[in-house]
Amino acid sequence: MLEHNYVIDQATKKFGTVLPFSFDVIVRGDDNTVKWWLDKNYEMLKRKLKSVEDKAEYSVQIFCDLDMLAEKLVSSNQKLMWLKKLIADTPKEPPYLLQRKSELSRTFELMINNAVSSEISRLAKEFDFRIREHVKDMRVSENTLLVPDKYKNKKLIVTFSCLVQEDMVGGLSEVLDEINRREDFAVRFAGPWAPFSFVQFK
Repeated sequence: MLEHNYVIDQATKKFGTVLPFSFDVIVRGDDNTVKWWLDKNYEMLKRKLKSVEDKAEYSVQIFCDLDMLAEKLVSSNQKLMWLKKLIADTPKEPPYLLQRKSELSRTFELMINNAVSSEISRLAKEFDFRIREHVKDMRVSENTLLVPDKYKNKKLIVTFSCLVQEDMVGGLSEVLDEINRREDFAVRFAGPWAPFSFVQFK
């Protein structure tokens, strides 16, 4: 795997743009077989190469401190603030009040979870829109990179694989810096890599 990536890195340095094959993709046979395969697929390879020319793949991971986000949502919602105070003011004795307190707590937790989920969905769409303005192509990625310890106390809410042209990287970085400066969010921006996610071979 490391040798595979090394070859791709060296080819990228030498030729600028390459079509990366996934690990363990093999054209079986001698040099003539490889030449035949290249001739047969020339037009397809040319189109794919053109689509990624002067572009590289970057990974964008956006993390959120859910506890901090929940606190903000409570402080900006009168109904949630009222319910939180009611729970705090409800005594644990006698038993029927303890049961009432538990019911209110469950209701509060459900409302908070729904509010956080809705807010994350809204923000993910906002981030998607803002990032998309600075990339040639973008996909929500299911592949999660190993998360460094500095992000362990936050929840990964979305990972984007982005195909970015060289002259657009600066604009993308500025948008990601703005998101990263939000108190309850953190952004991990990794790359550049060969555009594996945007070149599919069958």
